[in-house]
Amino acid sequence: MERNVALKERAAEPYAIEVSPDVALTLLDLPVDMEGFHHFIGIWLVQDWHLGKTLLVDVGPASASPLLLERLSDLGVRAVDFLLLTHVHIDHAGGVGHLAKAFPGLKVIAPEKGKRHLVDPSALWEGSLKTLGKVAEIYGKMIPLPGDRLIEGLDEVTSIDTPGHAPYHNSYVYAASGCKILFPGEAAGVFLPKGLAYPDGSSAGFPYIRPATPPKFFFDVTLESLKKVEAVDAEWICYPHFGPSHEPENLLRLHEGQLFRFKDATLRAVKEGAGEGEEAVDIILSRLLEEDPLLSEFARLPEDIRSRERFFLQNSIRGFLDYVQREGLKA
Repeated sequence: MERNVALKERAAEPYAIEVSPDVALTLLDLPVDMEGFHHFIGIWLVQDWHLGKTLLVDVGPASASPLLLERLSDLGVRAVDFLLLTHVHIDHAGGVGHLAKAFPGLKVIAPEKGKRHLVDPSALWEGSLKTLGKVAEIYGKMIPLPGDRLIEGLDEVTSIDTPGHAPYHNSYVYAASGCKILFPGEAAGVFLPKGLAYPDGSSAGFPYIRPATPPKFFFDVTLESLKKVEAVDAEWICYPHFGPSHEPENLLRLHEGQLFRFKDATLRAVKEGAGEGEEAVDIILSRLLEEDPLLSEFARLPEDIRSRERFFLQNSIRGFLDYVQREGLKA
């Protein structure tokens, strides 16, 4: 109980946006017990007063389920009708079984090939322990989702197959009641808006955006998925990490250019003999922090968030390095 209170104190307050007279969006922050892991794992609550439907986009890790349920209760949410899962990584889908227990009428939409891991999460859990170790334990163990809770889709929701960050990954478009909202999952990278994901202050003049490209990464697949979400022409884009924007076209275009910068920096480092291990990762990261305008806010991030972001940037660079070496590419 004390741990829950401490985590809640680190969380961002629920951030609400009225996207139309009939639809409210609320971002819920679910911090976990690791350095810098606050203002980061975002769950989107969609309340459509016109249709009388309440949805969540992603559910967060199992360990954050008590906080999520408390937040929903504080907001007066008595039922969640639908859950849209972008992918089955345990920081996005880990709490699905707990949410289903709390809301008996809940129906779940998820990437088709990922559904089996929700019904029987044992292999996913073992894989997560092997890959993430202590981090997986902090995220918490999933419990199974009853198979009859899974449905194919909703009239108001378009599912877009967007592999890249994960092999089974959906982006979603909610188009109803006078709004059109894109939930890209991690197909559009990570966007940290100043004043929401980290404190206001001096600005480098660019938004903070980074790729989410862990190994095993395929550049062409990721780029194709990004182009799919660019074609949506949404009014709002809502990132799980971490926040909304009313300028989806601009952010998606910026991120597309960033993917090519990461590829180019990796190719140049390999050509210059940077090697294959962590030394190469650090060389590439140092270069990108100097050259990529979308990382210019990195130095202004609070120390704990900067530490978290360094970890994920390094892992994204590992994805690019693995891709370049696997494909035998040359600068």
